[in-house]
Amino acid sequence: MRTQRQSGTNWPLVVTLGIALAVGLRVWSLWSQLPDTMASHFGLSGRADSYMSKEGFFLVVALVGGGALAAVFASPMLMRRLPPGLVNLPNRHCQ
Repeated sequence: MRTQRQSGTNWPLVVTLGIALAVGLRVWSLWSQLPDTMASHFGLSGRADSYMSKEGFFLVVALVGGGALAAVFASPMLMRRLPPGLVNLPNRHCQ
């Protein structure tokens, strides 16, 4: 049986945005204490072997994290709009 979603607050999205805001505020509050170059890659020994500016580092973190969150929250909408042949879900007929 398929249930329709009630209109209301999307709590997972609200919580996720709240966490992202808290992380952003924390980075902003510590910005002046961060080193100008930050380790961005670590070798098998655990030692840093690649560095980038703190601006570049947090830009990459925001883009990758934001893209991943956008993909997670957009996937239900995309699955409803895509033709069924393009969505590989086991037991799809049982809904």
